[in-house]
Amino acid sequence: MPLFSTRRAFLAGVSAFIVPLPALGEPAPRILEARAGKARLLPEAAAATDILCFDDANSPPGAVQTPYGPLLRYKQGETLSARLVNKTDLPVSLHWQGMRGDNAMDGVVPLSDPGRARRVIRLSPALNDPGLFCYRPSVFPRTAELMGRGLKGLVVVDEPTPLVSDTDLAIILDDWRLDSKSAVAGDFANPADARGAGA
Repeated sequence: MPLFSTRRAFLAGVSAFIVPLPALGEPAPRILEARAGKARLLPEAAAATDILCFDDANSPPGAVQTPYGPLLRYKQGETLSARLVNKTDLPVSLHWQGMRGDNAMDGVVPLSDPGRARRVIRLSPALNDPGLFCYRPSVFPRTAELMGRGLKGLVVVDEPTPLVSDTDLAIILDDWRLDSKSAVAGDFANPADARGAGA
């Protein structure tokens, strides 16, 4: 008796194994979606705040997220492979704050990323130095607004031999300007707000 009696039975049995794979030696890119989301920035009784977020592509739209992008963690010498998918109505880039590397991978619009209108950007900066870095958009003149609405996250680049420690914590301190309805408030074009002088 044959194992598969028809072509359909055979194809149904092997179709689960046909999946796209990245090229050998090339890691699959980390997909970061820039999109609208909600985050709980005030105690439970208050409404969730509408934010912009860098999110993994697997979170359901409209879900309450953390107000920061996912932590990206690599070892020194590796290459960070990222794909930015912009699902906002605003121009967005990926800038690696404090990270040395190739200018073409830095996402500073319009200086090093003239293709700011693209909806999908693939970046692969080499991770030359260990440390704690920030990823965020850098789109003149909207950087303050994009970050102020939540588009930011952390990159940790570990030494080849990790340092001995009891624990490893990354703490993000941020100042969210919210109105009485839990909405992000602020005139992001106001130089006094950009300097942190406040209202």
